[in-house]
Amino acid sequence: MVINHDHQLGGHPGANPLTEKTLLHFWWPGLRADAREWVASCRECKERLKPKAKKAPQTVPMPPRPWHTLGIDVSGPFPTSRRGNRFVFVVTDHFRKDVETFARLELPAHVVAQILVDEIFCRHGPFEVLFSDRGTNFLVEIVSEVLKISRVTRKLTAGYHPQCAGLTERYNQTWEQGVGKQLRTENELDWDLYLQPFNFLYRMTPHSETGLTPFQLTHGYEPTHMLRVEPVSSETCSPPVAYNDYYSVIRQNRLELIETA
Repeated sequence: MVINHDHQLGGHPGANPLTEKTLLHFWWPGLRADAREWVASCRECKERLKPKAKKAPQTVPMPPRPWHTLGIDVSGPFPTSRRGNRFVFVVTDHFRKDVETFARLELPAHVVAQILVDEIFCRHGPFEVLFSDRGTNFLVEIVSEVLKISRVTRKLTAGYHPQCAGLTERYNQTWEQGVGKQLRTENELDWDLYLQPFNFLYRMTPHSETGLTPFQLTHGYEPTHMLRVEPVSSETCSPPVAYNDYYSVIRQNRLELIETA
């Protein structure tokens, strides 16, 4: 529970996510009750507990593949970190329910365009649909030109319109609360150091809509848990499988996970 909840890679999840994440690798009688009790006794969770907003029905069609339909948003401004960051640019993949976050001092249009090209397009391939609000930094000509060249269909959402921007909006609330629970006076200007560890724990937690973790839907397997106790098998030291065989296995695993989701 310390690793999955209190640790920097835990992120103080609620009782249900804590239970689901723990069940991926461990089980014992009364696990669910223990998770509820652990969260209920957490001082940081009590201090930042907010009533849950009622979720609006999802109206965005299910994308056919990962990195097909994305949502973008800007969170901040926050206190300037020791690394000079004040804003967070958030990108969500509507298929895998996964996220990428980028902390920056400012997020003018040319920085937004550079992130979309360098960090998303060049790493994950072309995307086809982009949801964003009507923020000025999303509508400037340079961003529009990048999307036009990439043949991306942009769909604008009204401010706080949960039917379209819900995934990104919800993640903004999730990471702000999760990171906030780990900050104290002495490290509050290091909030940006907690972003990527929090993204990792988010990817390792089963999503309520898919029942699977974003990591599973991306890679077709679950990574080794930090508390793995089973002995290393002799197969670990055997020669690696041929790349074509490995690709076939991963592809089949992903297809099965997609059908399940």
